[in-house]
Amino acid sequence: MAKFSCFIGSNKVLNTSMNTTTERNQKPNLDSLSDNVHIWLISFKKLVSDYHDFYAMLSPDEIERAHQFRFAKDRNAFVITRGALRKLISHYLSIQAIDISFRYTEYDKPVLRTPENNTIQFNVSHSGDYGLIAISRCSPLGIDIEEMKTDLDLMEMAQQVFSGSEYQQLIQLPEAKRIQAFYNGWTRKEAYIKGDGKGLSIPLKSFNVSLVDKEQPILLATAHDEQACDHWSIYNINTPENYAGALAIKSKKCQIKLFIYQ
Repeated sequence: MAKFSCFIGSNKVLNTSMNTTTERNQKPNLDSLSDNVHIWLISFKKLVSDYHDFYAMLSPDEIERAHQFRFAKDRNAFVITRGALRKLISHYLSIQAIDISFRYTEYDKPVLRTPENNTIQFNVSHSGDYGLIAISRCSPLGIDIEEMKTDLDLMEMAQQVFSGSEYQQLIQLPEAKRIQAFYNGWTRKEAYIKGDGKGLSIPLKSFNVSLVDKEQPILLATAHDEQACDHWSIYNINTPENYAGALAIKSKKCQIKLFIYQ
């Protein structure tokens, strides 16, 4: 069912400390992670034929969660993303996908239940027709992908989730650049709070990230943790057209490899 191949294409990363490579014909394994971060792009349209195989891997609580989604598209995205995550972890740790068990932190972040399997960190995100899965050997990380919708009042949303300085930076941009800048900020913020593990208990307005493409993606200021900027890095992720993606990782130096799950 699963095939693994490199993600072909230029990487929209402006952080010069990031070393990005692609490799062909490499299946996921623990040794290949080392100090790397592996990011897997999932296309739901291409994997929809594998839906039932993915569904069969899920635990009872995952199945219950899947059926809580009102719309079939959202349910499919959850099932395919969680099934692909299980397949990837099974390859990295050389265990059966169906035997993988998750538990959830007090902030609802999934982690592997079995202590001896906690040799990897992972995070997932999905939006529209695509999902992303990020896996590292030891560094906490968060990932986010968002479909860039143009039928929303982005400036009103920005007032609700951006800090005052971020909002001022956004409104000073030419209107044509605001959509990309908004989603840059949104995905970077989401990736950071997911990586930190506390989710929305960290107010989105309580920290600043860079917004515009020409700037290095960076965590600029954090009211909740004065030392966070010294430990966390943020990277843009190459995504399909009309999508934005970001990775946040508690590391100042890492090599990121991009793959397609197909």
